[in-house]
Amino acid sequence: MSNLHSEQAISCVEPPVPYFPTNNDFGATAVERAESFLRYWGKADANYEGAAKWHPFAYHSLDVAAVADAFWASCPAVRRAFITSFAGNEDRALRAWILFFVALHDLGKLHALFQIKAPDALAAAWPGINTKNIQTRRPYDHGCEGFAQADAEIADWIGTRQRASVDAFSDWLGAVTGHHGSICHRDQDNIIRGYAAEEIRRHDAAARRAWVEKAAELFLAPAGLTLADLSPTGNAAARNLLAGFCSLCDWIGSNATLFGYKPLKRTPEEYLAWATKHLKSENALQRFGLTASVRPYGGVFALLKPNESPRGIQTLVDQLSTGSTLTIVEAPTGSGKTEAALAYAWRLLEAGVAESVVFALPTQATANAMLARAEAFAKQC
Repeated sequence: MSNLHSEQAISCVEPPVPYFPTNNDFGATAVERAESFLRYWGKADANYEGAAKWHPFAYHSLDVAAVADAFWASCPAVRRAFITSFAGNEDRALRAWILFFVALHDLGKLHALFQIKAPDALAAAWPGINTKNIQTRRPYDHGCEGFAQADAEIADWIGTRQRASVDAFSDWLGAVTGHHGSICHRDQDNIIRGYAAEEIRRHDAAARRAWVEKAAELFLAPAGLTLADLSPTGNAAARNLLAGFCSLCDWIGSNATLFGYKPLKRTPEEYLAWATKHLKSENALQRFGLTASVRPYGGVFALLKPNESPRGIQTLVDQLSTGSTLTIVEAPTGSGKTEAALAYAWRLLEAGVAESVVFALPTQATANAMLARAEAFAKQC
C-alpha cells in the first residue's frame, strides 16, 4: 500500500473470462479460479447516473478497507482504542488484521441469492450464468445468513481445525459481517442449502475462498502474517468496537459520490492503490466531519469574553490530567462549567487523547441553547 501511483499511471487489465461460461464447466484455469470473485457485483443501481450501473464486489470491499486504513492512519484515538481492546497485539499486526477483516465485511454477497437481487448486474458481471435454478422465493440476508455459510468454511480457509484458531477467526468475521453495528453469531440452521445448481454453489464457495486469500495477500502478508496465524482474541467489548468501526467505514465506502461505480478494469492491487490515494486527495474523512486538525491550545482565556477572567473551576483546567480518564465537574449554575469543560476538551484534543466532543443535554431547549456556544468553540479549536 505504500507504493501509490497516479490514476493515469495505473494499468488496466481486461476482465477474466467467466469462471463457468457453460453449465458443469469445472475446467477453469488456476488464474480464473483465483479471480472468481471478480464475477460478482457489490453495489448496483439501475438509476445510477454514470455509465456503469454496478460496482464490482472486490472494488467495494477495497473501498471500505481503504477507509479503515485512512482512519487508522489519521486517528490516534482509534488506534489506541483497538490496541487497548485487543491487548497484547502490536500496532502493525493489529492494523493488518483489522484491514483484512474489514475487507471481508460483505463476504455474504458472494452468494447467488444475493447476486440475483440485481439480475441485470449479475448478467453483466457473470456472462453466461444460468439463473433458472436460483431460488428467489425468500429474502436473503447477506449479513448473518452469509456469515453462517462462511463460518462453515473457515477451517478450510485457514488450513486447520484447531478450535482456538477457528473460533478467533469466527469472532472477527461475525463482528464485521453483521452490518450496522450488529454482530452475527454461529447458527448452522442459518445456512441455506440447495439454493442453486451445484456448479453455481461451488463457484460461490470458490469465490469466497479466493477473496479471503486475496485479502490475506493484500493486508496480512505485508505485516508478515498468514491465514494460518491466530487472529487476535478479544472480548465482547472488542467485538462491539470492531463492529461499529466497520459499519462506519462501510457507510463512507458506500458513498457513490466519493466512490463512483467503476468498470472492472483494474486488478485488486491497482484498485486498492487508487482508492487509497483517492481518499487522501479528496480529504474525505475531514470533509465528512470525522477528522480535523486541532489548533494549539489557547487556554481558558480564548473562550472567555474580552473583559472576563477565569474563575472557579476554570482556574484548575490546566492542572487536570490529559490521560485517558473520566472527569466529573459539579458546580452551581453560571459558575463557568461549560467553558471549563470546553477548555479541558481542547487540551485532550490537542494531546490526541480525544477526537471529538459530544454534548448530551436533557432537553431540546438546552441543546438549542448550547449550539451557538459549541459552534463558536469549534471555530476556536
